Amino acid sequence: MFLRDSGKISLLIKALILLDLFIAIVQMSVFILYFTFPDSSIVQLASRYTGPFESGGAFVFLISGVIFLVIVRGLLKNKHWALLLQVFLFLPLVGSFPIGTFLFLLIAYRLWKLEKSGHFS
Repeated sequence: MFLRDSGKISLLIKALILLDLFIAIVQMSVFILYFTFPDSSIVQLASRYTGPFESGGAFVFLISGVIFLVIVRGLLKNKHWALLLQVFLFLPLVGSFPIGTFLFLLIAYRLWKLEKSGHFS
């Protein structure tokens, strides 16, 4: 696996990369299934929870998946902008008090410590 050989990457960053890859795969799978099987259960499931949306709405899943893949690439290359985007995407966790707030603060603190130690350029 590509994360096994990377000794410089901390455990938190590896976990974030795997989480972002999972989210990107799910987002792009929903996009592909929406256009491949228009009468499939994925479209019915999405319509049940989000209401009916046009094909333009399905492109949000593609754009979101691409954003997560870009973040993964940035995290693998230790880029500062990827760290900022990751924290920005975790901001909705603050609203889910108390567990989400605790997780956001914990992750933000650990990322801040990594940034201060010179891990990101």
